[in-house]
Amino acid sequence: MTKLKIFVFLSVPLMVFALELPRWVYGARIATPYDLEAYWGNWKGSVRKAVEGGARVILDWSEAGNSWKCLYDPCLSREIQKMKAKAEFVHSHFPGVKIIFYVSPLEYVTRGLDSDGDGRIDPDKRQLSLFLNHPDWIQMGISGRRAVFFGSYPDMPFWVCPSCEDVWLTPAHRQVRELHLRQAEKLAQSGADGLWLDVPFLLSEFGETWVNQWPDLSKDARRLFNKDTGKNLPAPPFTPDWSSEAWLRFVRWRYKLIREFIQEYNRTLKDKNQDFLLAIETSVDFTVHLTHTASDPRDMAEVADLVAHETGGVEETAQPYVWLYFLAKLKAWRDIDLFLGKPSWSLSYVFSWAPDLENTVKLHAASLILNGFSYYTSGNETMSGIPDYQLRKTISLWMDKHPELYDPSLFPYSVVGVVFSRRTLDYSSRGMWERGEYPDGFYGTIMILLQSHIPFIVLHEDFLKKVEAGKIPLLILPDMRTMDEAEAEHLRKYVEQGGKILATGETSLWDELGRNRGRFALSDVLGVDRAFSGVRINSFGKGLSVYSGISHEKYYFWNSAPWDIYGEGSFPEDADWEREEFLRLLRKTGVTFPVRINAPPWVITTFWCSPSGMRIGFLNLSGVEYGKSIPEPVNISVNLPIRPFRVSYLPFLGEERQIPSGRMISLEIRRAGVLKLEGFFPPECGNFLHFFVKNK
Repeated sequence: MTKLKIFVFLSVPLMVFALELPRWVYGARIATPYDLEAYWGNWKGSVRKAVEGGARVILDWSEAGNSWKCLYDPCLSREIQKMKAKAEFVHSHFPGVKIIFYVSPLEYVTRGLDSDGDGRIDPDKRQLSLFLNHPDWIQMGISGRRAVFFGSYPDMPFWVCPSCEDVWLTPAHRQVRELHLRQAEKLAQSGADGLWLDVPFLLSEFGETWVNQWPDLSKDARRLFNKDTGKNLPAPPFTPDWSSEAWLRFVRWRYKLIREFIQEYNRTLKDKNQDFLLAIETSVDFTVHLTHTASDPRDMAEVADLVAHETGGVEETAQPYVWLYFLAKLKAWRDIDLFLGKPSWSLSYVFSWAPDLENTVKLHAASLILNGFSYYTSGNETMSGIPDYQLRKTISLWMDKHPELYDPSLFPYSVVGVVFSRRTLDYSSRGMWERGEYPDGFYGTIMILLQSHIPFIVLHEDFLKKVEAGKIPLLILPDMRTMDEAEAEHLRKYVEQGGKILATGETSLWDELGRNRGRFALSDVLGVDRAFSGVRINSFGKGLSVYSGISHEKYYFWNSAPWDIYGEGSFPEDADWEREEFLRLLRKTGVTFPVRINAPPWVITTFWCSPSGMRIGFLNLSGVEYGKSIPEPVNISVNLPIRPFRVSYLPFLGEERQIPSGRMISLEIRRAGVLKLEGFFPPECGNFLHFFVKNK
């Protein structure tokens, strides 16, 4: 693996540190050999065409990653030889191009087992059924049923074909772990550059017949849970008891089960090949889906080499709040990955049959690239397919010319931290979408800040202990109900030493297991014991808190209706009113932003620090609506406290041009672009360096 040492020099204050990173994972342009139907019968021709189109990472499939029979020989050894031959072809013919293989260790789909669609294995196919041969390997729901499905079941996803058996394994079973680790040892020696490991989930929701199942409750999982916590759960079936400490701890323990499985898997790969990459594909965002799967993106970024975030939402033209929600998801994922020192990959979609395809693809690509994500976009709901080959080539070759967009030393310029609380999500939603108000407010906060040109970073609650007063002037806690005593004490000291917080709703009312305290743990800091409909401004030590009982960020989200691509359920005027009310609270904290952007709210801004100075990314959503993805050009200005040494602007898919330097810079934003301010280092650019150093 090629390693890159980057020496970062920053002033105010001057800091120097070195990063050692696998450089090729940044800005990867990923393609499969199955994107172009004309070449599917010729694998080598398909790879060649993908590389000509700008791909620098080839993602391929093997029976070793798809068939449970390949947990054993002879299937495994046979497939390893095929993988070696493919890797040799790619490396010998395309120097610098990497090849990785797809593996799905917890889900196995076997075709042709239920030919008559009656939901039962055909008598002559019993030996091929994972379910019939190893029922104790399979995740168990709270109903006592195993996580096995057939294509005849209602509401099955497209990959569970009419004759398919779909089975989800539990990492709590010793033999399951041993077989996967033994397979991982051989995969690491396949000659490939890494694995794309798909959906390491506990499956709580799947189709109409598998809802709120809370796996894994198999005998092996309950035994392991008892060993780890000293608590016991009854054998299923039973109903979740949210007053039971054992159940509350089980909700948290499920994450540990997944995290430790991936950690051990990656360690096994590295023991055999230290340069072998593990990428985790996950469709989990910071919603109820996270609780369902027990697969926190923060955990995945920590134990894998990187996370490939799967996301839809803008598969076709959409109203602007849909795009803004997409950007909010990207921002949250990228910040948390960066905090842990990891790059971010993506798997996303723009359907090839969508209206206004060219402009939708361009706006979608700009959204990913300007937020620091790799480029891998499918033209249909599978992982293959392509919206437009020539357009992908144009985008990929433009990325080739601008590697600075993926400089590993880039990190967010931030004066505000938005805190995500997984425990609040788990214990407030209880795995039910209809109770999922917390993520609405969390994402609403991010969307408001993106529209309001405010530099911020998203922080997982686990990172709070590293936040110091003076490093981040303001923390936003959107209805962060669940908080343990250690978190409360750290926030207390943060404010006491000069930090400021903006809290809404029932922040700190619950303990770490979601149990109501009866009064806020931060009552002394907030100046209020429990929720009320007003606003309270409270001085505490050298700092300040602003509390609002009304969660304007949540109502903003609801009025924007970012789940509705048509915008028929959106109320933009009401959303704007809620945004202004939230900003009014923000102004009461007294936190100021040295860089002022004069732009309409549909010019979305992101802020970055680099070794040469500050960068500001712009994405223009002005005039975007359902059926129309080309924005209307907008004139904006950037006001700075000091004059940069040199100023340039790189428009998306265009050529970089120099701009006269000054304290006010004027630009026309068409679709998207990056403003580079060389020699301009706001003091906040040094704030996060200690986080990145400590997390390396």
